[in-house]
Amino acid sequence: MEFIVTACHNGKRNYKTGSGFGIYIPKDIRENLFKDIFKHPKDQITIQTKEGSFNANLPPSFWNKCNKVKSKHIGLWLIENKIQHWDQDVPPKAKMEYLDGKTFKLSRYQE
Repeated sequence: MEFIVTACHNGKRNYKTGSGFGIYIPKDIRENLFKDIFKHPKDQITIQTKEGSFNANLPPSFWNKCNKVKSKHIGLWLIENKIQHWDQDVPPKAKMEYLDGKTFKLSRYQE
């Protein structure tokens, strides 16, 4: 299963370390796919990229109002792919693909 995610930041992004960045998971994906996969409120998602893989926490707020996954590794991926800068109303999109277990693949989005 593939779906589109959008980049986000907390206003304090660091272009060297990647901190302050994340991605928004569509709410329907959170409700229909993630809730079936992640059974514990503090589970971790494994994200694979062409550069490698990393784990990111799914904080309790992810399951309520904020469908955001934050990680410096996401920021480093955005920087590596040269999509770390954007106009406030037009964040870059990326593609996520569910692989298996708690593992997803993050890649560039091509329209």
